[in-house]
Amino acid sequence: MRDPYNRVKNKELNPGQYADIEEAYKRLEQLPVFIQDSFGITIDQVKSPVKSFKRKYGDLSMVAVDYLQIMKIPRSKGETRAESIGKVTTAAKNIPREMHCCFMMLYQNES
Repeated sequence: MRDPYNRVKNKELNPGQYADIEEAYKRLEQLPVFIQDSFGITIDQVKSPVKSFKRKYGDLSMVAVDYLQIMKIPRSKGETRAESIGKVTTAAKNIPREMHCCFMMLYQNES
């Protein structure tokens, strides 16, 4: 048996399954989702629109940042990249505390 994704991709669904997908899509369309597709932003530039979004829509469920490598990570003189990343992740950990939501930061490890 093929996995459900391949059945969707290959359009191998019965009418009931198509109706289920259409209904799920309509529900997703109604959700307040904000995507900021910016390269080289700082953690403060992530936090600012999150605050605005919360003011406009109320409680947040989750903030996801994809991904750490493309963020602009300020570095003090004599500071290693690992130390700089540590500061950013500490600041990122404060976002869910302040916004009362889940925060997910994705990082692709190339080892």
